[in-house]
Amino acid sequence: MAALALVIGVCIAPAQFLPNLQARTPEEFDAYLDVTEAQAESQIRTARRFLTAYPESELRLRVYELLADACRRQGDATGASEAARQGLKVAPDYIPLLTTLGSIEANTSPSPDRAPADRALRLLETAKAPAHVEAETWLRETARLRAENLASLGIGAFKRDRRDEAIGFLEASVKLSAQPANQFRLAMLYLDAGQRAKARVLLEQVARSGEAALRTRAETALKRLP
Repeated sequence: MAALALVIGVCIAPAQFLPNLQARTPEEFDAYLDVTEAQAESQIRTARRFLTAYPESELRLRVYELLADACRRQGDATGASEAARQGLKVAPDYIPLLTTLGSIEANTSPSPDRAPADRALRLLETAKAPAHVEAETWLRETARLRAENLASLGIGAFKRDRRDEAIGFLEASVKLSAQPANQFRLAMLYLDAGQRAKARVLLEQVARSGEAALRTRAETALKRLP
């Protein structure tokens, strides 16, 4: 019997960058759905089971992406990095996985490799929205990815003791997407540079955010300001 091609949709934001992917059999597609629908505590196990059962599947790119995200949520940076790298062997220019790898490098390595974030930013300059993706959605998602990669470069610059360069990257990042974690990082750099007024503005914004841990740290920093 001829293999049945099943094409996955691109309904969630990271998947907007996916090429059309096909399963060769209904069983393969069902196993893929098991990964996408798995609860957080079992998604890592389900993804690895899929990759073992279907090592040549076209769908493995998305499975590697889901595996990397699941490992990050579990605090397994090594597993997340390995999943991202394996996925990039399948598709070296896949922007969401480059972004994930760049973020992992920035946040876990004492000397981050800036290549994944740099490459993602270059690719974003020429990325074109698929016909089925609304312009507003595309602009929002590409802005988010640019912001995350700029933040990764900023964190890397800070770790190399390049404060002014780090400030520049993080300023560009929060301008695109005002993420509280990056606002807080930038505020701390402003304080280190003696720019208290700029730091205060950002800390006040973080103190009003919905992220409790960062909110507490921002409130503490504000109390220490003269």
